[in-house]
Amino acid sequence: GVLLDPLQFTVLKAKIAVNPLIQAASEEEGNLSKKSINWNVLFDTSSAHLSTDRPSHSWNDGRDEPATFPRLTQIRLCSPCFPWIIDVAAAPGDGRYVTCGDVLDRLHDFFGRIIAKDEWDSYPESFKASVGQAYRWNRSTARGAPGGRYYGPAIKRGDILRSYTTWKGLVLDEKYVEEQVGSPPGVTLVVVLESRDPPPAAITAPPES
Repeated sequence: GVLLDPLQFTVLKAKIAVNPLIQAASEEEGNLSKKSINWNVLFDTSSAHLSTDRPSHSWNDGRDEPATFPRLTQIRLCSPCFPWIIDVAAAPGDGRYVTCGDVLDRLHDFFGRIIAKDEWDSYPESFKASVGQAYRWNRSTARGAPGGRYYGPAIKRGDILRSYTTWKGLVLDEKYVEEQVGSPPGVTLVVVLESRDPPPAAITAPPES
């Protein structure tokens, strides 16, 4: 199939489509009408499973499929649920493209990293308070929490997500992307995350940039 880098994609003005396996279902489709991936982004992707499989069966089918059509060597991710722009690159090697597995693995790796002090200091106090709630929950013994041994004492990017840790997929939202990152070469997709519970009013808004 066709393989494009970000500049080629922009010059050719190609149309992009997200692999249905990692595309967030629309409200019309609902959550049960398509095969999807069930995953808590705080955990390694080996804990993910297909909606059509038993929860005990780790996700494998489709992991190496292209994340987009046409196939791309690199994509970017953004979201209302976090303040970063995340680059996802294909594994090194000729003819390699970004796969569905690359997307999820990159997100998990990114969210597992420690927040730098200057970044933490830049957040408003009200937002820090809501992150504090998530920090304590993520290191608790609650079902679905990573726990202290896995998440450690430092504040991680996964804590910044607050309760928005349930993977729903990617969407193409050109208006949102234009507002957030402008029009850089290549493709920027929006990550859709769902709250694990009804979020308190204090944590419904994304962090101020």
